[in-house]
Amino acid sequence: MIRLLIDFALRNRTLVLSVALVLFIWGIISFRNLPIEAYPDVADTYTQIITQWPGHAAEEVEQQITVPLEVGLNGVPHKTHLRSVSLAGLSVVTIIYDDEISTFNARQPFYVVVATYDVLRFPFYLLHK
Repeated sequence: MIRLLIDFALRNRTLVLSVALVLFIWGIISFRNLPIEAYPDVADTYTQIITQWPGHAAEEVEQQITVPLEVGLNGVPHKTHLRSVSLAGLSVVTIIYDDEISTFNARQPFYVVVATYDVLRFPFYLLHK
């Protein structure tokens, strides 16, 4: 098998050199069009809402803030994970998305849910990456 390949390459030198030259030029063009970043972003796209309700127990924070946010955010498109933490006076809800969503589209469901569930009465912070 290898002998036949070598014999073919020796008999058709111009064809083999032409194919090698075309592949070399194609490689140079591809290399020049390759986007290069100094620090590529390999992290998942996520959005996090942090809500403060000072002076209240973790159970109250979970019932009044965390659970309504989770219910509202459960049907978000491109969601891979929904995580939440409720502490005394603090609620943190995190959605992790797949790679097909932009940062702008990842933020939109939070604004809709915050307006729907009247979480605006609590001070909140929206973080996204």
